[in-house]
Amino acid sequence: MQKTSIAILLLALSLPAGAECIPHKLLKIVTAPDADVPAPHTLYRLGSRYGRLETPPNTAENTHLLFIINEPDVWVVNQVDNTGQHFVDDDEKPEFHAPILDSVDSKFWRQLEFGCEEPFMKAVNARVEQLNYGVTQYTHEAEGTSVVLTVAKGKPQRVEVTTPQTKYAILYLSFEMLDDTSTDRFQKPDKVRFAEAKQDH
Repeated sequence: MQKTSIAILLLALSLPAGAECIPHKLLKIVTAPDADVPAPHTLYRLGSRYGRLETPPNTAENTHLLFIINEPDVWVVNQVDNTGQHFVDDDEKPEFHAPILDSVDSKFWRQLEFGCEEPFMKAVNARVEQLNYGVTQYTHEAEGTSVVLTVAKGKPQRVEVTTPQTKYAILYLSFEMLDDTSTDRFQKPDKVRFAEAKQDH
């Protein structure tokens, strides 16, 4: 299993919530690094408890990871061999969060989540620029980190992150609020051999 991905996911589960980021219908977001060879990730969110992250295959590690969150339960599946780990979120108020800046050690920036990008930028009074073709660009700097969010027709298009250590960008290939409240995507997968795992505190 990819230890880094698992650590990021578990960190996301225990983050304190800032402004509410609770989609009441199924939100589907497909993103990819802004790179020559994009590797799409598909994220589903519903309410405060449910999340599902479908990642691309990793041939170097022979993994194809799927993360399913149905708080307080978390299942991490390697679809190559149908094995996985089961975690239990023991937080006092278990909730699912999906921070965009998952590697930045900042309580402030971890409140910037997939699915609530523009509301966050408005809440922190980010600088707003109206670009051509109805595109809006938000820029905000805090704690040594700068984030530029581009939005068109109410949907995120790109996020660019600059920290003292690194600079990267994320492209939004799709951003859809589906007319669906089903929790079927967030159930324990069948035909997978799970091992129980404990979180490190």
